[in-house]
Amino acid sequence: MIRKIQNNTIEAWRLMSAAKRIAMIQPAIDDIVLSIQKNAKLSQDAPKAKRLLDQMMINAKSLDDAQRLTGATGESNEWYVSARGKTLVMAGKNADFLAVLGQLISALITGNEVILHCPVINGVDFDEFSAKIVAELHSAGVPDAVLIFDNNSQIDDLLSQNFMQVAVSADIQEVLAISANLAKLDEALVQVIAATNGNDLIAMLAPDYLYRFVTERVKTVNTTAIGGNASLLELATLSP
Repeated sequence: MIRKIQNNTIEAWRLMSAAKRIAMIQPAIDDIVLSIQKNAKLSQDAPKAKRLLDQMMINAKSLDDAQRLTGATGESNEWYVSARGKTLVMAGKNADFLAVLGQLISALITGNEVILHCPVINGVDFDEFSAKIVAELHSAGVPDAVLIFDNNSQIDDLLSQNFMQVAVSADIQEVLAISANLAKLDEALVQVIAATNGNDLIAMLAPDYLYRFVTERVKTVNTTAIGGNASLLELATLSP
């Protein structure tokens, strides 16, 4: 019963409009930035965090856009994007915390369920601080089933949990090692979204960055079967 409730919560989060997710996460942004400002190791990054997260909220509005596609007579085709699903957001040994934060918000705002793993960065213990960020997002309304904090599991155990995508901030060697481990699994191919240097923070400001965390879908409706376009049907009967 508990698993069913959790699955329903995750599905509801995926189906929620980006506008509603933005409205839910937005109040947590100021609290997160304030926490960064008060952290001795990160205080200088508070203005960058504010700019990054605010821009992501702006960019996320386009996630609700749908486009009509040209199709055959008698059908309607609509292109839209949807969350990929279960996502691991993790920090490598040489991660940039702002990159981890950016990937976390990106994964959530696009409708994915997320497990966050961010224990140690460059020798600094981020366990307590990461837990605080997660708590602030939960307080803002992000469901517990949608965002899980797990700093206790080993990396190999985490990677074996059938993720649809792994977002990782690390140096290139660690990213390659993680990708190699994922490639050995018998499950479906897992997308790796890597942040390997400071330039990736700039990339996160781009309008299309969030689309790395979604998949494209097309909804096709047979309009003829439900009544269709009467004028087209009439023209068909008049054709020689």
